[in-house]
Amino acid sequence: MLVRGIEANANAIAYFGYAYYQCNDEALRVIPVKRTSSDLAITPSVATATDRSYPFVRPLFIYADAKAVTARPIIAEFVDFYLKNMNVYIRTVGYFEEPQAALVEARRSLARLRVQV
Repeated sequence: MLVRGIEANANAIAYFGYAYYQCNDEALRVIPVKRTSSDLAITPSVATATDRSYPFVRPLFIYADAKAVTARPIIAEFVDFYLKNMNVYIRTVGYFEEPQAALVEARRSLARLRVQV
């Protein structure tokens, strides 16, 4: 629906997920962005999203209360499952994978909480 609305208006500008663009790249065009007037314009792409150089990348977060994780093991199990599998599922909807180093660190943080039980 978003793409159709943008296509229908030659002056339309929209901000939405890169997956929409990937699926509709013949109908849409991306706009390079500068952080400052002296910077080179950065075009959104898999590479610029992954290395976070494109300024409008929105990270995907999951929050789990430390008390809940330690009090209810099922919550820790869910978060661990999420962290182990998120990149597989993220790919299927066109989102960008989380760097492996960040996932490893998140799982280490979760393991530290589990030890406190």
